[in-house]
Amino acid sequence: MGAEATRDSRVLRRNGREFSVTTLEDRWYGQSFWDAYEADDWEPHTIDLFESYIDQTTTFLDVGAAIGATALYAATIAKRVVALEPNRDVFEVLRANTELNPQLGVELANLALAGADGSMEFAPGGSLFSDIVFTHASTDYQVECLSIDTLLTRWNIHDRADELFLKIDIEGGEYQLIDSPGFREMIRTRKPNVLLAVHPGLVKRRTRFSRSRIRMMRKLNTLHSLFYERRVVVALARQYRYAYVDGTEIRALGLIRPNRILRGFEVMLSDRKLPNRTR
Repeated sequence: MGAEATRDSRVLRRNGREFSVTTLEDRWYGQSFWDAYEADDWEPHTIDLFESYIDQTTTFLDVGAAIGATALYAATIAKRVVALEPNRDVFEVLRANTELNPQLGVELANLALAGADGSMEFAPGGSLFSDIVFTHASTDYQVECLSIDTLLTRWNIHDRADELFLKIDIEGGEYQLIDSPGFREMIRTRKPNVLLAVHPGLVKRRTRFSRSRIRMMRKLNTLHSLFYERRVVVALARQYRYAYVDGTEIRALGLIRPNRILRGFEVMLSDRKLPNRTR
């Protein structure tokens, strides 16, 4: 049975796939985002990657799911989708959108994926660009963190017959995650397909600073981060046969070109070659 629009929801259709989203949300993305999404103006390369690398044997882990744009689309293809979003306000929108699509069976968790189990301070501020680097006592709260091994165990994702796809978009938290021993071991043993959003100069720290020191520390932190980020991203990419940015195959060292490191990018890592697709 297809998705149906209601007074408070709309049906989105793209590439013959469809799901519903709430029309009541306008703080984080707004309806103009969904207009662009449906018109194929939002991240067409990401959707192409989903069509190429997700099938009915895939378990899709959406790490940093936001309001569900990627999780819901992936759920129209994949065997199983687990979506993580630590921002509790954004998570409520994600929950509303998934509840409009019970047929897709998206599983939700209001927590973060990190290098180890525990908790971290999370300051959502007033935008989706949530701040785990520089927190302020008046705005932050604690979020639960799980290591990749705990996540796979808690959700019973151990069937090696199923292909694993990780989409990671966590605003600078990706570096400490992919550099953690548990994550590196999971990459070695499971070799999931990975779509990684790289955010330069945002290595996450749990240190409090006054506003006057934030500007100075951000500049120093950016210099330190760039060297660290280059190392861990290239190390991850070297574990795979293929790396793609915007649908173009590149070598691992191509990920440290200044225009990528300074501006950020998304890289797709897989041992399977990206098939040619006609948009």
